[in-house]
Amino acid sequence: MEAIFDSQGYVVGWLDTGVIYDKYGGACAFVTDGAVHDSSGAYFGQFDNRLFWDTDGLAVAFMAGARGGPLLPRPEVPPIPPSLSFPSEAPALPTPPANPTTGTRWSTRSWEAFLRG
Repeated sequence: MEAIFDSQGYVVGWLDTGVIYDKYGGACAFVTDGAVHDSSGAYFGQFDNRLFWDTDGLAVAFMAGARGGPLLPRPEVPPIPPSLSFPSEAPALPTPPANPTTGTRWSTRSWEAFLRG
C-alpha cells in the first residue's frame, strides 16, 4: 500500500492493487488501465507517471516517484496505513474519454472534489 499526496504534500489516501482508499481505509475508487473511476464506472480522471490528473489535464495528487508534472512539494512522512475495508469489485469500465494533454500545473480541485467527479 502506498500513500497518495495532495499538492501540499499531505497524505490524502492510499493505493493498493488498483484500489484507492481514503485516509481511513475506506475504498472509494479504482484505477483500471490508468483510468480513475468509482464503483459505478463514473470517470474522474487519469493516473499516469504516478500522478493523478483531472479531466482538464491538471494534477490533483501524486505518489512517491512521480515524474513529468508540476513541481512537487516535499511530502509528509506517511502515517501507518489504516486497516482497509474490502472494496466491491471494480466494474467493467466503458471506454474513458480521450486523455487531455497533461501539463505542469496543479488543479484547483481538492482530492475530495476529484473523487466526486
